Amino acid sequence: MALTLIIDGYNLLHCFFRGQHLRFPSLEEARERLLRELAAYQSQKTHRVIVVFDGWKNGVSIEQHQQQGQIKIIYSRLGEKADEVIKRLLVQTASPVVISSDWEIRNFAADRGVTSVPAMEFVNRLRKAKESGEGDFYGSEDDMDEPINFRGTKKRGPSYRLSRKESKRKSLLRKL
Repeated sequence: MALTLIIDGYNLLHCFFRGQHLRFPSLEEARERLLRELAAYQSQKTHRVIVVFDGWKNGVSIEQHQQQGQIKIIYSRLGEKADEVIKRLLVQTASPVVISSDWEIRNFAADRGVTSVPAMEFVNRLRKAKESGEGDFYGSEDDMDEPINFRGTKKRGPSYRLSRKESKRKSLLRKL
């Protein structure tokens, strides 16, 4: 099943370049570098990637759509935040996964049963996979940030199982 990753562009950009602002003198250069990294990721996966950037302060009066390779880039229109565009896409898109650390977006996604991944978690796993040279950007099950179930003499049962929501999230994260 192909997923659609809806990425909060500037949210991910700030996590990706945290502490490196002197290396990238312009926001445009940092944005292009991030898009190249996402293109490398997307080339190994079958997922659709949509990146949404804010244009509400310095944008134009209409929403702008661009295509860079297989990545769709959306700039929100003047006066509209990227959050509103992302919310609209979450409602319209089949099998979305949102990548953002913005609580408003993550709560909106949770209310609709959509899986959300914090931006820093996505960046860490992206870097780890790039360094190791593996194609699996989300590592193995052992790398998941889930509680470990130790086998003991106690009775096992439903209280030790993940909830359906957590099972679904874990399954989707494996596909990323």
